[in-house]
Amino acid sequence: MANRVILGKRGGANDFGLFISRDGVNVADTTSTTPLSFNADAANSLIVHSYGQGVLLPSEPANASFTVGGVTYTAQDVDIAHGLGFRPEYAVRWCRHNEISSGVATQVWSPSYNQDLNIEQGDQGDDEEEENQEFERAGGIFCFARSSSPYKINISNEYYDDENTHFQLDSSAVIYYSYVIFNTENTKNGESL
Repeated sequence: MANRVILGKRGGANDFGLFISRDGVNVADTTSTTPLSFNADAANSLIVHSYGQGVLLPSEPANASFTVGGVTYTAQDVDIAHGLGFRPEYAVRWCRHNEISSGVATQVWSPSYNQDLNIEQGDQGDDEEEENQEFERAGGIFCFARSSSPYKINISNEYYDDENTHFQLDSSAVIYYSYVIFNTENTKNGESL
């Protein structure tokens, strides 16, 4: 049986902390390519498995498309299959079309979602009841890693606008995303780092 836990020094002169290896792997073996299950200095234990990027459209209008750099996009969400056999740690960042300059994001956001509700007070006639109208607008992305097979990470564009029933696709509703998947089990209950 392999030693799986070290509290203290592991390896080099400044390598102190709490270290837990995966089943069957000796935690003291600093030459192993198998990532640790836990490392108090977690930034050193995240090994990149895969990465990528893409563009997602809002769900409305239906059958919309958006072309960037000669590539036409039509998807509102994406399932990323990674083949790891467990729910991994991952990081997703996103931005809008106007936050891209010369093909590079000028700012990025962690997975988030914003929703606005506007209530417009209706006209009140002499004998008529006042009628209020509600309009909702939301934007951002949702992402989640499945905890069972098939293990996938789903990223979806959550933009919608019900104020304008004739909403036309504009670039502010288009989401650019990037992701990194790590070869380590997820510790955030399926959420992004």
